[in-house]
Amino acid sequence: MSPVLADLRVLLEAEREVTIALEGMAGVITAPEARACLDELHFAMRWFCAGLGKHVTAPARPLVRRSTPDLGVAFLMRERVLAAPSGVDRIRLLTHTQRSVVARVESMLAGSLAPDLRTFLEQARAILIESIHCCEGAIASLDRQREVPLDPEF
Repeated sequence: MSPVLADLRVLLEAEREVTIALEGMAGVITAPEARACLDELHFAMRWFCAGLGKHVTAPARPLVRRSTPDLGVAFLMRERVLAAPSGVDRIRLLTHTQRSVVARVESMLAGSLAPDLRTFLEQARAILIESIHCCEGAIASLDRQREVPLDPEF
């Protein structure tokens, strides 16, 4: 397996883990800014996974999803996200994971790639960065809402 294909598979598995974690959060977080962030993140991941699947899968051999080891890791990610003490902490974990995905995409872009893969990864980087910025905005907004105003009598 080529190093590029191995990197693409790692990216695909990472995004599948985050997708499972996001699906576990359905209905748990209700703040409008958080919902908007999670919706954008979910859209970005679905788009990225679909594109990665096209580049990972050879035309004659479809990608076979391994069941136990990869899903075990995905469920651990889901449990870790759901165990976070608040919705904003859950979004922070997801955003952190997306930053590591962007870093891997950027390292791949530094190497030699087929033109169609390079174009896809450049688009993916832009979309993932936009979803990260959306999540960072939601985190900032939710943090401001959690701040306790100073008591004027103190």
